Amino acid sequence: MDNYSVAFPDEYRFDDRSLRADDDGHDFERFVLQCLEVDLDRGGFLRRLARSNDGSIDLLREAAGAATVVECKFIGRSSTSHATPRWREVAEKLRTHLPALAQDPAARPGSPFRRWLDVEHPVKRYRFCVAEPLTEPEARKLRESIHSEFVALAGRHAALAHLADIDVDVLSWDHFHGVLSRYPALRFMWFGGLPAGLRPLHDGASQ
Repeated sequence: MDNYSVAFPDEYRFDDRSLRADDDGHDFERFVLQCLEVDLDRGGFLRRLARSNDGSIDLLREAAGAATVVECKFIGRSSTSHATPRWREVAEKLRTHLPALAQDPAARPGSPFRRWLDVEHPVKRYRFCVAEPLTEPEARKLRESIHSEFVALAGRHAALAHLADIDVDVLSWDHFHGVLSRYPALRFMWFGGLPAGLRPLHDGASQ
């Protein structure tokens, strides 16, 4: 795809999108889903459409006996909270729900967190996606923090032991900025604009 790459303005953030089908958070989930489909995971994800009680799982992909969980956080220019505090909010939910659920699953048959306890199709990869630029050291530190949290959870109960081997990725806006540069169709869908030298068919300018 590199032969078809087009420049994407460095200063653009997800805030600058033209397509606004829902609120910022749900639009970002949909955007991340499309980016993963074209650039990394080649499809297979399902969206959890619950507005809040989603078990800290926004997107889920099951393949080859394992699962990938994706958590998406919109962080705009004016946001007062950033990537690390947003992860801490997620971590607090996992610490609150997973050990208690592992201890007595029958007591919470409808819990949206039950998917984390599936040992037949265990969660083996976790992608934390944020609409905020991060430097490589910042992303690495956050990735290490997330992995440490899962290791700690794995030690809380045998039903959570598989989380110790989880593969953690942090995908910041820098990653998605690159995806938009490589896939003009996705850029056009969300941000409008066309590669240099092209114009819409309805454009009445002389050829």
